[in-house]
Amino acid sequence: MRVFPRVPGQPIESYGGRPDGAAVDAEGCYWVAMFEGARILRFAPGGELLQTIPVPVRCPTMPCFGGPDLRTLYITTAREKRPASELAEMPLSGSVLHLRVDVPGLPANFARSS
Repeated sequence: MRVFPRVPGQPIESYGGRPDGAAVDAEGCYWVAMFEGARILRFAPGGELLQTIPVPVRCPTMPCFGGPDLRTLYITTAREKRPASELAEMPLSGSVLHLRVDVPGLPANFARSS
């Protein structure tokens, strides 16, 4: 097992929210959904924060890459057990969001174990 990424100097929660699901792109960068942080973060393999993507929901849960060129980032989001006031303010909660990104993701590995 190896640590990926190691965020130098501060806990990842200090970026807002707490880490949930994640994906890796073709450059080896780590994309993580920040649950209760309303954002997706992209970290370089060395741990430097490269990009913050705000999302219109408080609780993104899982990013993944798709589309024919793997340059569509899909993001699942939470709705269950969220406060009514939050859902009124952020009606896309519980939706699957998507956006185009510059760097493609890695293809899914469906290797079977013997």
